[in-house]
Amino acid sequence: MSDALERKIDKLSKAVEAGFDLMSNGFAAAADDVHDLTTELKAGFLTVGDKLAHIEGELAHVNRRLDALEEHYANLSGVTKEIDDVRDRVRAIEKHLGLNKKIAA
Repeated sequence: MSDALERKIDKLSKAVEAGFDLMSNGFAAAADDVHDLTTELKAGFLTVGDKLAHIEGELAHVNRRLDALEEHYANLSGVTKEIDDVRDRVRAIEKHLGLNKKIAA
């Protein structure tokens, strides 16, 4: 094999190796980015879960207070209608949040 051909083959070989090194570094960087994104998403889901749990607790508290009001003012039709309206709103919020719990009437 001639020296010129060997130099060309050597140059081509180095170029191919450099290309594979760049690809390898790119894959490693992409893997790091995916890991970082996954970590952020997990943290975000935990935060959302905590907020939903808090909202669910608040809605349960509202329902308990409505139960007490309804029991106390059961003979006043205007008040019970207002309570029913608030219960409807709470149901809509729970449905929107995917809580789908039955509200004690």
